[in-house]
Amino acid sequence: MRAVLTREGGRNDAVRSWLPAGWSVTEVPATTTRYAQPAAVAAAAAAGGPYRWVVVTSARTARYAALAPGARVAAVGPATARALEDRGMDCAVVGDAGALALAGAIDEGPVLVLAARGGRRELVEALDARGLARTVVECYETVPVALGARERARLAVADVVVVGAPSAWSVVADSVAPDAWVVVPGETTRSVVAADHDRVVVAWGPGASAALARLAPRRGPGGGAQ
Repeated sequence: MRAVLTREGGRNDAVRSWLPAGWSVTEVPATTTRYAQPAAVAAAAAAGGPYRWVVVTSARTARYAALAPGARVAAVGPATARALEDRGMDCAVVGDAGALALAGAIDEGPVLVLAARGGRRELVEALDARGLARTVVECYETVPVALGARERARLAVADVVVVGAPSAWSVVADSVAPDAWVVVPGETTRSVVAADHDRVVVAWGPGASAALARLAPRRGPGGGAQ
């Protein structure tokens, strides 16, 4: 089986570790991260402090969490919690079902939400509905990578393409063969991919290896089951 990983360069090691043994794996990064300047983030955050809670919505925003000294930390997902722990910060709560799942644990404001540009708004809306003061600071944005002919050729012959977010799918969609499997982390990305691709499977993390090993290779030209 030929697999292509489309996450940003340097962020594919964990994915590689749970792919089945014997697969041929290459990387075609579909997106890259553009970070906000620390001074700009600090200035935007200062307006609403001091904070009682800081919500860190991804591992990418962990680098800015120290802008809310003394605040309790809420992390979206285990990967974000690990990134915070690597920086010597303890998490009061770790959500495993998106940012909205943290809303019930946040009992007072002001709240600093460290987010991506154009990120989901469910948590912010939940805080507003409860009348909690909050400040949202956009710390980074995910931007598409322009793929060359070599990268598109690798995608075209892949049996499996691992796509971590809708933004990545928008870059690679027109290069993925119709009979290739697209592996995604959850329902949000699955629904986006399924809108124009039939073979989509939600299978993520170390426990996904057995399910992925059962996937059949491509049936068409260039695939493993010609």
